[in-house]
Amino acid sequence: EYDAWVNGKVLLNDGWWSKDNESEFKDKKFVTRAEAEDIIKKDKYYNGEDLSKFRDDELSNEYRDDDGNWCGHEYGFYTFKNYLNNEYLDWFDEKYTTPSGETVVAFGLYGTDY
Repeated sequence: EYDAWVNGKVLLNDGWWSKDNESEFKDKKFVTRAEAEDIIKKDKYYNGEDLSKFRDDELSNEYRDDDGNWCGHEYGFYTFKNYLNNEYLDWFDEKYTTPSGETVVAFGLYGTDY
């Protein structure tokens, strides 16, 4: 899933969804675009906005338009590039292989977020 995210095949779901969300995908860490839209549409706070007008990188809660203005929607899905787009934080990722051969990836941002 991590590699699929890095390669733009899935989105990272930051999981802030309300407990009343009816989507079967709401607890998945990585979701396809279709699953992300299902989560958004089944949330009690969904306002009926046309989701097809947004690029994948515009589905995060950090999205700003080309002029730097916040766009007002807070969907919480991140492309790999969008997740890293924080001028105050540094990135880490570490891969480990378990004795049974499974690859585990730990990743995240750290530092002081002003």
